[in-house]
Amino acid sequence: MKKIVAKMTAVSLFVVTIGSIVIPQAQTVDAKTPVMKKKIEITKGKSKTLKVTGKYIKSCRFKTTDSRVVRVNQKGKVTAKKVGKCKIKAWIKYRANKRSRKILKKTLVCAVTVKAVSPIQTEEPSDFVASDSFVGQNAEFSVNLAKHAMGNAIEKGENALISPESVICALALVADGTEGETGKQLEKILMGDMDLTAFREQLSEYNKYLTASEDVKFHLANSIWIRDTDELTVKEDYLQKMKHYYDALVCRSGFDSQTVQEINNWVKENTQGMIPSLIDEIPVEAMMFLINALSFEGRWQRQYQDNQIKSGESFTSASGIKETATMLQSSEYEYVEDQRSTGVIKNYEGGKYAFMGILPKKGISLKEYMDSMTGESILKLYQTRSYQEVLTKIPEFSYDYSIGLAESFKKMGVEDLFDREKADLTGLARMKNQNLYVDEILHKTHMELDRNGTKAAAVTAVIMEAASAAPVEEPKQVYLDRPFLYVIIDTNSGLPVFIGAVNTLEK
Repeated sequence: MKKIVAKMTAVSLFVVTIGSIVIPQAQTVDAKTPVMKKKIEITKGKSKTLKVTGKYIKSCRFKTTDSRVVRVNQKGKVTAKKVGKCKIKAWIKYRANKRSRKILKKTLVCAVTVKAVSPIQTEEPSDFVASDSFVGQNAEFSVNLAKHAMGNAIEKGENALISPESVICALALVADGTEGETGKQLEKILMGDMDLTAFREQLSEYNKYLTASEDVKFHLANSIWIRDTDELTVKEDYLQKMKHYYDALVCRSGFDSQTVQEINNWVKENTQGMIPSLIDEIPVEAMMFLINALSFEGRWQRQYQDNQIKSGESFTSASGIKETATMLQSSEYEYVEDQRSTGVIKNYEGGKYAFMGILPKKGISLKEYMDSMTGESILKLYQTRSYQEVLTKIPEFSYDYSIGLAESFKKMGVEDLFDREKADLTGLARMKNQNLYVDEILHKTHMELDRNGTKAAAVTAVIMEAASAAPVEEPKQVYLDRPFLYVIIDTNSGLPVFIGAVNTLEK
């Protein structure tokens, strides 16, 4: 976890510019500007001392931005009181050199993270660092998918939600079975310049990293369901790779009503009951289901107090209707902004995951903002966050979203996979006198955000069918009281696990 926290605070948070001072050359030997650590991490109940080093310091005064999280005395001793984040400011008076009588002033800032006491140390792959190519391509795919899968709903003023991580995992099960032009089209949008082997290894390690959290319940599972028929031969080496890299469960069955129940039970169990079922029946042509299920449950790192929960507040929906909302009001300390939006970051327990609420600036619609997004811009928005006080309102909300993704992928350039004649899935399986192709990719999601935290789930199913060969200043304000986007991110890489849009609070 140590490296994760370091990555989160590696951005230059506060830059203090001091005007140039002309000093005789002979005196510059003595000059040394005061410096202090830019970030520290403390376990709740422990203390650390911040030291300001430099020559000719006359005085130094410390102050915390949140006395609920830490307290600091005038000798720089910082004592952690509560899990959370804040900053320590140090106001220093000093002389430029021994002979100078002029008193200079400088303000230094240290970002402080207070961690919870962990009585049991478990092995966690916190040293995993995804490659730049994996992160960049993953982000680009996620944003492109969000545009295509959520665009129509957002334009209609509806809520929408996808889990790029779930879709990527489901498509990874397909990618290893594609050949020829079918494989090239899928690999281009999914992997970019990465080769299949490198992508497979990176995704496997990334999945292990995501699910290895002591504080957030993050569950991910893959399964492959195969119709038990002599007409279909699935390659054993393919199944072995899927078991090894993605821990995929393999089930052969008659694809009858009992199989429908088994699939739905598997989905329900692996989404912690948030998505109770996936299918009502199995089409006669269906030969395989490749399914990913994902669930997320995290409590806020800084819990809301009773006086911060305001019922009877107002939320203006996309249609302009004033809706009654329960608003969660607080001061947070991570602020994001670009030319078209402002936003706030609120961490879940442990700091490994965070909620990032993004509010388009007035005059810019949610659809316009999403159309302008890129993978690079969403990563940059998080990476360039600043640590300053943000007065925040976040509404409680919950909803479900369901969509077939085949048309989205066709628009993204994956066409052969869905073509009865052109699809080449011979790396996965073969049918006697028939051809396998992907009929549909079903994606279901669920989201609950309230005063305690967030519960979310997603399931992505690839349905394969057989066909004849013929077919730091004044507090900022981010009030999410009108349509907004939100992202649940892995704070190590900045990658989105969920991307959602809230246009209305009505069920």
